[in-house]
Amino acid sequence: MEQYGTAAAPDRPRRFRAGMWLAFFLFAYNNLTNLLPSPVHAKIYVGLNIVCLVLVGTAVHRYLNLSWADIGVSRRGLGKSFLWGAAFTAAVIIPLVLALKLRPIIGLKIGPPRLDGITPATIWSRVFFRIPLGTVLFEETLFRGIFFGYLKRGRTSVQVILISSLFFAFWHIVPTYEVVSYNFQIGSTMLGVIYWVIGMTGAFIAGLGFAFIRKRTDNLAGCLLAHYLVNSLALIIIYLSWK
Repeated sequence: MEQYGTAAAPDRPRRFRAGMWLAFFLFAYNNLTNLLPSPVHAKIYVGLNIVCLVLVGTAVHRYLNLSWADIGVSRRGLGKSFLWGAAFTAAVIIPLVLALKLRPIIGLKIGPPRLDGITPATIWSRVFFRIPLGTVLFEETLFRGIFFGYLKRGRTSVQVILISSLFFAFWHIVPTYEVVSYNFQIGSTMLGVIYWVIGMTGAFIAGLGFAFIRKRTDNLAGCLLAHYLVNSLALIIIYLSWK
């Protein structure tokens, strides 16, 4: 397959259109599916995301001509990528633990998270099934793999990191609102809006971190590791904090 920047001129309009459709998908898909009733969404979440990933991957292979190396699947930089992923995880999880410990001291009061009626059994189901397959593999392949590889062809590293991270934040518009309104029981008050903005900012910053790992190591492995550990450990820690 062709590498970065080697596309023939006649193919560029088609690839641009394909890139715009990809961007629209990254803006709309997760927000629309999260508008489904929660029981329905929970049942189809993993399967639907895997099917969509296969379809998007097939379209990318046909219209964008990205190689495995283009999307960060390579042995090169593998160990370095894992180390960066572990470091990023520590940088997120340690402050989270401290914040939860300090919450009573600073007087921060929010409702206990409902966590969709989660139990110890469903915790492990999420940690070993829903998060790695339905969330991490799906989102990292799309954002730090396919979208990152597409953007890298005609933009600077800073532009690629910022654009991919911005779309990663857009991806979380509705899910972040649901976390605020349902799990933390705040609702559409001014405080709820503030927490929603904080959550969206957090998604953007997380996107920056994952994209930095991708750029620094030219490998997707560290992004997968960091995203998985952050999501899983945060879920376990929050569950134990309110148990």
